[in-house]
Amino acid sequence: ATCIARGLQALVLIPEIGLTPQTLERFQQRFGHSIAVFHSNLSDSERVQAWESARCGDAAVILGTRSAVFTPTQKLGLVIIDEEHDSSYKQQEGFRYNARDVAIKRAQIESVPIVLGSATPSLESIHNAATGRFQYLQLQHRTGNAQPPKLRCIDVRRVVMDNGLSSELLESIRRHLENNNQVLVFINRRGYAPSLLCHDCGWIASCPHCDSRLTVHKDYGLLRCHYCDYQQKLVQQCPDCRSSRLIYQGVGTQRCEQALNRLFPDIPVFRIDRDSTQRKAAMSDIIDKIHQTGPCLLVGTQMLAKGHHFPNVTLVAIIDADAALFNADFRSEERMGQLLTQVSGRAGRADKPGEVLIQTHYPQHPLLLTLIDKGYG
Repeated sequence: ATCIARGLQALVLIPEIGLTPQTLERFQQRFGHSIAVFHSNLSDSERVQAWESARCGDAAVILGTRSAVFTPTQKLGLVIIDEEHDSSYKQQEGFRYNARDVAIKRAQIESVPIVLGSATPSLESIHNAATGRFQYLQLQHRTGNAQPPKLRCIDVRRVVMDNGLSSELLESIRRHLENNNQVLVFINRRGYAPSLLCHDCGWIASCPHCDSRLTVHKDYGLLRCHYCDYQQKLVQQCPDCRSSRLIYQGVGTQRCEQALNRLFPDIPVFRIDRDSTQRKAAMSDIIDKIHQTGPCLLVGTQMLAKGHHFPNVTLVAIIDADAALFNADFRSEERMGQLLTQVSGRAGRADKPGEVLIQTHYPQHPLLLTLIDKGYG
């Protein structure tokens, strides 16, 4: 508001296209309609129009995903990076860059202030704050009357599971739904199952190009690589031993959605992942339905974990925390801490108290204990 009052422009970056509708609505309510929006789902004419309004200074606010950092402005006065820790700011193919770092350099070149916002700052930003390179401002309380949710682990060792869901978790879900609340079920794997396995010879469906496992997308009858986007028809026979005893190994969002529809037939289930939000405006349509519906189940990947405000969600169920515990990425512990903290933040955002249940085979893992007892900081 201060920046706009001085006749200057503000550049605001958000990590996901899915956050654009709600962010744009809030900005329009506060600042009017002089806002230029940039993301990859725009048509060419929409992109040119937004580009021109930013370049000539008509747009008071430029709002967009990572590529918006290169938008020309006439009178830039402020840069804001929301969820600065998010890996979505990194462009990893073609022209490679980290939009957060580009934004810091741009702000330095143009001599304007930059604000990096996050509930779970990246380690390099924490280091920059500790060494005095960045000024560190901490918000100690949630807005309004909202209280932080209570986190608890569910030990699933030797427990019989129904498509990745323990009986203790299902009972908690049922209780929250009966209290007229909404439940978010978080599983960071899209598709039906992470891999297809032959029960007789052990063959696993792998990508011929990048050697990663192919994910089963049963709704489309496809095996798809989530790294290079290779895809092929879902096979019915093992190519090595010709056996038809093929097993869907693991649980993805589609399989979880199917199980929840069976277990809670009277409750609407909304799935939010890259597959369900491909159509233009699909994300905003789903979000609108969630806000208009009473008790319901939300199933989704990390697209659901950040930024969204669901005032009626009182339970967040994290299906498989172990997948993040033993990731090969050297930043896996940092990323897990960020992801668990961010998705936990979807619970109890209004007046109702929130609860977070974390299914794990390692309830005594020091990282989990630290997050639960002491928090991300």
